[in-house]
Amino acid sequence: LPPGIGSIVVTSPPSFSPDGTVAYFHAVDLGDSGNTGYLFAVDLAGAGIACEDVVRMRARCRPGRVQAAIDMVDSSFDGMTMTVELDGVPRVVTVSGSRARMQVPFTGASATVELVEPSSCLPAQTVSCQ
Repeated sequence: LPPGIGSIVVTSPPSFSPDGTVAYFHAVDLGDSGNTGYLFAVDLAGAGIACEDVVRMRARCRPGRVQAAIDMVDSSFDGMTMTVELDGVPRVVTVSGSRARMQVPFTGASATVELVEPSSCLPAQTVSCQ
């Protein structure tokens, strides 16, 4: 904490930068009866989603679309992002609660879905769309 700030209470859930590397949260200083508010930015670089935070990925094809769901160990990653490739095309997905979901229009016969960030966590999945 900066000098002169006593005990603080966080007053809102964190929000995250688009790349998930900075968390922002509001807090008030209890030392002055909560009259002074602060906006904190916490650098999370290197503290993102690790493989051990990912439980599983499920991919499937539905008429006209490919869907993927990535389950996390808990909801502490809410708002953070991951990168999933659909046939080599990267797509950023955001964790909501303890799950990240992707749904993409698709008309091909099969598709390969792979979690690429974090990398090397899970094998790619190929789904049949016929």
